[in-house]
This record gives sequence, C-alpha cells and structure tokens, in this order.
Amino acid sequence: MVKPEPITMRINLIDGSTRVFEFDPDSEDRLAFSGRAGEVLVERRIAVQLEDRMIVIPAERIDSIEFFPGPEVAPEGVFANAREIR
Repeated sequence: MVKPEPITMRINLIDGSTRVFEFDPDSEDRLAFSGRAGEVLVERRIAVQLEDRMIVIPAERIDSIEFFPGPEVAPEGVFANAREIR
C-alpha cells in the first residue's frame, strides 16, 4: 500500500507571522481533514496536537489557512477549480 502524501497546513496570522504544520492522514481521512477548516468558523479556534504539546490559536488571530496539496474532491461549501489571478 502506498503511503498518502503528507498535508501541509499554513496558518497566516493577522500579525504577519505564519505557522506551518505537516500531517500524515490516512487516505480515507483526507477529505475529512480538509473539511475541518470550516470548523474554525464554528468553534472560533484551531487546535493542533503535536508530539509534545497542543497549540490552540483563536480564530480572531487567523488571517487565512492554506492546505496543500488540496483535496482531490472539494468539501461541501468550497469553490472548486478556481485560479488566483491577483
């Protein structure tokens, strides 16, 4: 079985700093993983469990969140097949 490609999550904060995390999700979990981004809006925070600690970032501090590579199928509510032109 081929190991799925890791997912990188880049969190751009409103103070201009950036936090970058890498995950090794199961292949079945890739779509669910990308769908978690929407949960930030509901829960008003993003939490990341690391080997030695957990990081919680309040949504008020987040400017944007990027995931790459993107999922093969976009989760519900996501504009798919877009191109950034500016």
